[in-house]
Amino acid sequence: MAFKIESSLLDACALAILHRGDTYGYEITQEMKKSITVSESTLYPVLRRLQQEQLCMTYDQPYQGRNRRYYRITEKGEAQLQDYLKQWDDYRNAVQRLLDGPEAAKKEAVKGSAKEEPEKEPAKGSEKEALKAGSKAGKAGPKTGTGKKADSKEDRKETKEASEEGGAADE
Repeated sequence: MAFKIESSLLDACALAILHRGDTYGYEITQEMKKSITVSESTLYPVLRRLQQEQLCMTYDQPYQGRNRRYYRITEKGEAQLQDYLKQWDDYRNAVQRLLDGPEAAKKEAVKGSAKEEPEKEPAKGSEKEALKAGSKAGKAGPKTGTGKKADSKEDRKETKEASEEGGAADE
């Protein structure tokens, strides 16, 4: 990965894995490696720091004749994870807006305002039946105009005439 992973992001990732259940260091490393580049030598200092900050705790269990150290998230760790998740969401959205640029923000604003527009008058009679038949066959019917409020009267008239012609052809 070309981006440097800061210690707080490693902390958040480790806590997220521990949130799913108790596990041991090697398993945490393997889980992280599925998404980011991290070595065991990087991870164990992270786990020690989380333990010192009381965000996780450890316990040992016998495994194949030796003890295996397991890590468990604490209540304080759960609270910290929730804070990290909110911060990550804010950070990710801010970076995404920056990467997408101003044009994407304009498109998103237009998309949002289109959802707020009131629905147009429903189709009547055979026009309604033609639209139903077209949609059942996977057709959306004739499309003219942009769907924006700025459509001219002529565009709306053409759309209505095209729909009426489609309805007359089906009769």
